[in-house]
Amino acid sequence: MTKVTTSADIWIPDILDKIVSFLPANETPSTIRLVNKLSAQHFSGRSRIRLALPSPTHAFKQRWGHESAFRPYNIRQRHLLLRLTAATGSISNLEIALTNAGCAQTVNFEGHLQGCCPVLELMAAAASAGHLHVVQWLRRRGCPWGTAMAAAAEAGHLEVCQWLLSSGCSLGRALVAAAYGGQRNVCQWLLQEAACSWEQAAARAAAATGHVDLMDWLLHYPKRSTDMTSVQIDWQGLVTAAAQGCDLVTLQRLHRQWVESTGSFGGGGGSSEAAALDHALSLRSFFTAAIESARPDWREKVEWLRGLGYRADTAVFACTAALPDAVDRLAWLRQQGHPLDSCVLRRAAAAGNLAAVQYLMALGVMPLLGAFEDAAEGGHLGVLQVLFTAAVATGAAGVAAAAALRAAARAGHLPIITWLVEVVGAEVRGLHLWPGEAYSLFGCTFAAGGSTNTVPLREWLLQRGCAWSHADFRLAAYHGNVEALEWLVEQGYKVEEVGPSYDMPLCHAATHGDLATLRCLRRLGCNLWGHQGDTFTACVSRGAPLEVLQWLVSEGCPLVLEDVASELEDSRSQLYRREVLAWLGSFRDHLRTGRRDVQEEAVEEVEVREEVWETAIGMEELGSLRAEEEKPSGMRQRLASSRLRSERDALATGLVGEEVRRAHSETLRRTLRDLLAGVVRAAWPSCLPSRRTS
Repeated sequence: MTKVTTSADIWIPDILDKIVSFLPANETPSTIRLVNKLSAQHFSGRSRIRLALPSPTHAFKQRWGHESAFRPYNIRQRHLLLRLTAATGSISNLEIALTNAGCAQTVNFEGHLQGCCPVLELMAAAASAGHLHVVQWLRRRGCPWGTAMAAAAEAGHLEVCQWLLSSGCSLGRALVAAAYGGQRNVCQWLLQEAACSWEQAAARAAAATGHVDLMDWLLHYPKRSTDMTSVQIDWQGLVTAAAQGCDLVTLQRLHRQWVESTGSFGGGGGSSEAAALDHALSLRSFFTAAIESARPDWREKVEWLRGLGYRADTAVFACTAALPDAVDRLAWLRQQGHPLDSCVLRRAAAAGNLAAVQYLMALGVMPLLGAFEDAAEGGHLGVLQVLFTAAVATGAAGVAAAAALRAAARAGHLPIITWLVEVVGAEVRGLHLWPGEAYSLFGCTFAAGGSTNTVPLREWLLQRGCAWSHADFRLAAYHGNVEALEWLVEQGYKVEEVGPSYDMPLCHAATHGDLATLRCLRRLGCNLWGHQGDTFTACVSRGAPLEVLQWLVSEGCPLVLEDVASELEDSRSQLYRREVLAWLGSFRDHLRTGRRDVQEEAVEEVEVREEVWETAIGMEELGSLRAEEEKPSGMRQRLASSRLRSERDALATGLVGEEVRRAHSETLRRTLRDLLAGVVRAAWPSCLPSRRTS
């Protein structure tokens, strides 16, 4: 028997390859490759860890287990990392990421309506990947459903859909999503067991993605009486979807069945003028869908439609420039007599389709300024170099270089900026992002976030005389780029110049739950709010997560409860309103213990109105607060008395000693509490809870 003397006798390459073939992809770069020098050498080409795949917890914690790991990344990139982690199915990794990413873990009830809530995106990401345990874990943490049902239905995760429904999640557009994903079993469950209403949009979705059998099944599915409002089919939309996603035979069948036989478009009926308009729209929509179809028989569909008299204008052909076989399609369109113009060229440049750009320019198509910008922003250096041959020939190289330079800087593409400056001769001194704006090229790099090129790009720009501007600090905060904010301060930016007018990017960060940026701004010494409570009220009006509101108060942000109550009354989310009210109620109780860990002014505002909040919360209505605000005759006149006002100002500004402040604070609190309680009790005597003893 051969004696094993070295690790090389064990770590045989063939055996290693066999072992790692049974392991998750990220195990090799994060674990196996680090065992010893032999494994590191053997797997030297497998050093990248893909965030979209499950990672070992020990490796994930080492990389992302501290807040500084997220420092170079802006808020958009941090949200993306959270979504990717949720989609891997690792709860332990997701906990690590949520703890250190600097993103609020409570929900932005107002913001999610605009699609900007990361917590809701986490739920959808986990549901789409079929990780029921992650969905359940997120739900236990208070995460709303969002689009989880639709995400699970589109991906065909029936078990996740069933659990979501049994737990109270609404169906929403689950049927359309399932049809789009070709998930017939989910569609059957939704219609037959989940009592989902039939939607004609589901048949269109199935047709657009080429699921012909599912489309036919949905079209012939028996409709309930409650579905009759949706029975009248939009045949124009259905045939358009078939032209895009189905084969020629299916397109011909639907066209013959619903266009040639009835001569109608849309839903049928209506005046002759409406029918003529529908017909004109169909001429364009059918042809457009066929020309951009990803199916191999796209040409046959286009020829058949042309034989029926369908046509389209040049703008329609731009969509073909981004397809892999763009040159073949463009050449065929040109042979058929369709003109190709600069719109098509711009689309090809934006997609980085070098072959299509070269083909179009060989035909004499000249690029417009937008083509240079799109190519530079996409990082397509080869395309940009070809475009500049035309710019040099026409004497427009300077204008094109400036436009491309801005676009490249916005995306953080250092190779393109280097080429534009050193080869084309673009000037970086005094160049601003947009005409009339004070943002410099540095602002572009701040928007780019944690690209590996952004830090050397800034140093490179400094060496060539490019100066940052004061507005760049605002832009860095808006994008949630903590590293950029700290870099600007290191370069000499005066944070004292940031005043209360700076509340717009602060509110943006608060609305998106960007605690990392908020903490950074405070750490750098920025004065983010004035003394009127406008900042806090603005954050409430935008539906900032409760976790952010709590942080603002803990940092001393003043609030005026009258204004907060007004904003909460206008809130679109009842749940958000109740959550903030409940917190303010507990916050009032916390203040009664005597702890002073918020700004004095904010404390006094809350304590002055504590009896009113107790009454309102006891009634579970906000109307009491609004009604109380509408009674200026007694309460507000007394609150305006000179003695109380001067006492309160003295307390807030610290003009009296600590002992006097405590004595006056207690007297003032009791006086104002009795005043407000008397007004409220007089207005709603039957709705009040029993008066607590002093």
